[in-house]
Amino acid sequence: MVRKFTKRLKWQPLESLSSYLMRMCEANGHNLSKQFKEIYNLKYGRFRSFRAYYIDIAPERVVDVKKLSSIFSISNDDLLHNNAFTNLLKKFQENNIDNDDGVQFKILIKGYEQRYRRFCPSCIKNKGSFNTLWQIKEIEICDVHRIPLENSCPYCSTYYPYLTDTKLTCQKCNFKYEYKSNVILDQEIVDDQLLKYSIWNFLISPDTKLTNGIKGLTYEKALAILFLYVSQNCEIKYKSTSNLVFSKDEANCLRYFILDEKYYKKIRRPNLSILLRILQSPININIEGFSNIIVPKEFIDSVMELLSDYPKKCLTVWCPRNNTDEKMKKIDVYYKNQFKHKNPSVCTDCFIFFGENKKTGIWEEISNKTQEILYVMELLESGESLKLIRRKSKISSTRVYEIQGYLLAHNLLSTRLRRSLLSKIIKNKYLVSKMFKDLIESTNSYNKSQLRRKSKEIFKWNMCTFYYYYAFVEVQSYIIFDSKKETRVPQEVKDQIINRIKILVEDNIKVTVENVLEGIQIDRDFLKVRGLNYLLIEAKEKQITLALKLLMNKVDKFVEEKKQKNETFNFNNMLNNLGVQRNTLFIKYPTLFEYCLKLVRDEKQEQIALKRQAVLQKALKVIEVLRKNGEEITFTKIANLMNISETTLLYYRKKGKFPLF
Repeated sequence: MVRKFTKRLKWQPLESLSSYLMRMCEANGHNLSKQFKEIYNLKYGRFRSFRAYYIDIAPERVVDVKKLSSIFSISNDDLLHNNAFTNLLKKFQENNIDNDDGVQFKILIKGYEQRYRRFCPSCIKNKGSFNTLWQIKEIEICDVHRIPLENSCPYCSTYYPYLTDTKLTCQKCNFKYEYKSNVILDQEIVDDQLLKYSIWNFLISPDTKLTNGIKGLTYEKALAILFLYVSQNCEIKYKSTSNLVFSKDEANCLRYFILDEKYYKKIRRPNLSILLRILQSPININIEGFSNIIVPKEFIDSVMELLSDYPKKCLTVWCPRNNTDEKMKKIDVYYKNQFKHKNPSVCTDCFIFFGENKKTGIWEEISNKTQEILYVMELLESGESLKLIRRKSKISSTRVYEIQGYLLAHNLLSTRLRRSLLSKIIKNKYLVSKMFKDLIESTNSYNKSQLRRKSKEIFKWNMCTFYYYYAFVEVQSYIIFDSKKETRVPQEVKDQIINRIKILVEDNIKVTVENVLEGIQIDRDFLKVRGLNYLLIEAKEKQITLALKLLMNKVDKFVEEKKQKNETFNFNNMLNNLGVQRNTLFIKYPTLFEYCLKLVRDEKQEQIALKRQAVLQKALKVIEVLRKNGEEITFTKIANLMNISETTLLYYRKKGKFPLF
């Protein structure tokens, strides 16, 4: 049961939650550590003192808020309202503090002093409470007394722990802090610190907002637009290169966040670090002025214009998703180099490519495939032969077969013509995508001619069959998105990497990116970019398996030697023999860790059994002696003669069940 406080103290302005808890414990004679353990939330594991700072930043992460509010006799809402950093986190996420997996929280604690308590000696002497903002690393002085903040005992230099008392008694030397006054004379330092105080006071206030929002956008997106507008020095039109605070990529990350898009697989949300960069930039704007800025409609439109056309719509006339962006998907960055268009994309229903013309800015088809397909379809329906179609359309016979396969796969021909052409297709018993994956791996290429020749060799496919299966949705999806990266790697380079990994494994050298690329003239990011990470992963797994096997043999040999010498062993003996630490063994080789534990448990049980047997044998001999001497047999006599306690004797009797009488 949680003990409530009988004495009530007033919560002082800007006082931290931990400070109020410490003052209440002192006033009511409660032990602070015990009180903290009572309100600690057990779902985070056992209580650890280094997590104590969580109570001031996000109390719901470390304590049971209901219990805490009950011992203070205040409501949950009032408790969180008084907690300064809860108000700060809400400045960036209006509805849910943790809707981005704690990103804002992680950014905040980077600038928060977690190890020890910081304080102003004069404030502690007068008020006896700790200010919330004193733990912010960039805050270095007290805004009231203009003196530096302290954090350690002046006698032995020991840091004051986060959960300390307001009397500031050193836990090491019991020295009580002497209150002195060191006034800072440098006005520049004072002005800089007061500016930072004004920013943080605004952020932790429950009555302030960074923005009043923009109609049609969420709070976070409105904040992102405000960041872009202010960082561009309030220009009317958006332009990433005109930004005075962020790089072009950083500005684009915020811009793409507004419409829920990823910028080169990166997401950047509005956060505290971005705001502080803006406020401390040459733009020279204060926090109150920032919050009062209204972003003009022209700027909002200029940001939305750049993104509103993407994802663009599918323009294929026969596609079920025509004039929609439901199935539009960006082509991977390594595939884009083939095109002279911005934002090249493909409709994953009809698999026609589209992009934004770099000269005109118009969204269009990247090639004239649809015109070719429609023309060939018209000629096929009119009964023209493939030879005549090739002459009239002035395209190669291979291309005609490819279009025919596309028309069949997407069911664009009449029933009569479709049945006629399908009769020439060789039936397939296996998954088409798996067969094409085998073709690509065997040729190490996506070249259609090479794949076609290989399919004829392996699967006996004719040209009609190959292009029919080639146009399947799952095949096109695999070719374009799933494994395009790897085939762009030259085979010679890939062989070099494989051989290098093989040498490292054989020589028992750790497989790392640095060791693999040693002697190979390629960039560090080559393996990741080209999709060859799986080679490292497989090699590491193989290396771990081999190392595990060797360590297992070493453990077995160690145990066997100990048994031959009739020596006992424990877990530490095993660790010393293996030459590894306990945590390393647990993390890197969990199977071996469990195996060692089992061996130690078995050894312990075996030793206990031997000891039990020895005790029982000795007890039986004592009983026999007592019987011969005609003496009374009692537990006390047996235990005294054996030089053990009665409890120990009783324990072994229950286990061994030897008769005493």
